Amino acid sequence: MAKVPSISTIKRNTKKKQPFYFDRKTLRFFGQTMSSFKVYKAKNGATYIFAKSYSYDRDGSKQPMGYSIRQYLDNGLDSDLKTTTVPSMKKFLMRTDSEVKRAVDKLLPKRIKRKDGTIEPPFKKGEKKRLESFGRKK
Repeated sequence: MAKVPSISTIKRNTKKKQPFYFDRKTLRFFGQTMSSFKVYKAKNGATYIFAKSYSYDRDGSKQPMGYSIRQYLDNGLDSDLKTTTVPSMKKFLMRTDSEVKRAVDKLLPKRIKRKDGTIEPPFKKGEKKRLESFGRKK
């Protein structure tokens, strides 16, 4: 099993493509700190980071706004963070880290393990048929 990267490693590796995501001013705007981010390795092997976001009312009180959830695409120092929309976020405000993990696991398509030990990546609806028909002669 691959080692889960720390949030400081993710910050360093995404600096090139996402220079402002972990910026001090950005974190302050959303009421976050580096220690508020959690790294989660999903069941299908994808790595996600998430942290609770806050907004400030006119009187200065801090109100929970939801979670910032991004998929970490590891590529060394050229890594990227992909915006992720979790369908259950629209239905209710997730209140705990375990609710975020469950929602992310439900979102992910399952990978198919073949008999020879290779793993087939998940396909979108109709994509597999299109790829199979692409190689056929007419």
